[in-house]
Amino acid sequence: MKAAVYCGTQNLYLDMTVAAKSLVDHSDVDVVYFLIEDDRFPYYIPDYVKCINVFDQTYFDHNCSNIYENWTYMVLMRAALTKIFPDLDRIFSLDVDTIVKNDIDELWDLDLDGYFLAGVEEPKKTKSKKPYINMGSVIFNLKKLRDDGMDDKIIEALNTKTYKFAEQDCINELCNKHILTLPSLYNSNKFTEPCEDPKIIHFADDKKYRTRALYYQYQNMNWGDARKRL
Repeated sequence: MKAAVYCGTQNLYLDMTVAAKSLVDHSDVDVVYFLIEDDRFPYYIPDYVKCINVFDQTYFDHNCSNIYENWTYMVLMRAALTKIFPDLDRIFSLDVDTIVKNDIDELWDLDLDGYFLAGVEEPKKTKSKKPYINMGSVIFNLKKLRDDGMDDKIIEALNTKTYKFAEQDCINELCNKHILTLPSLYNSNKFTEPCEDPKIIHFADDKKYRTRALYYQYQNMNWGDARKRL
């Protein structure tokens, strides 16, 4: 199954729909999951978009040291995807401030044998040939994470250590020997290498992304139009 996931607090629910419509418009994804913090999603979504309330999750305490002013417990949910989706072998995780603008179907067939995840490097944080991946657009090999027990190690580390960039730092630290690096066109943002024709735009650290033309385009596109390619 070709599955993707977004997560966010209530103030990000609209962004989730905008981002997901762009994904649906440029890939043959089967199911899109929204990890949310209550039982009511206020926007229309089609039946292939599933909402999961993770407010009562037990993996991380809401007072965890990796939850502070700029990060809610929602950012830690990527570290628990193996638990939330025990029947999936892999999942495509995207931030709510991403827009897919070109076809990315090739990502579904990516060979992840021997890798915990695949993503795009942040060059300034990559050291000694150990890639540091920006988590805005990542494909997780859930099966390997489970089989190797790495998912439990990541959850334990996030509950016992403090990281500057929460789950992103932790996952990079523990998985660094088994990360497949992708071209920056799959996560184009201010922290990754520039590219001329990106397939995924990530408005990382852009406080005005909701005013951008690309965001507005998908905000106003209905789900039916986004699904026409299928």
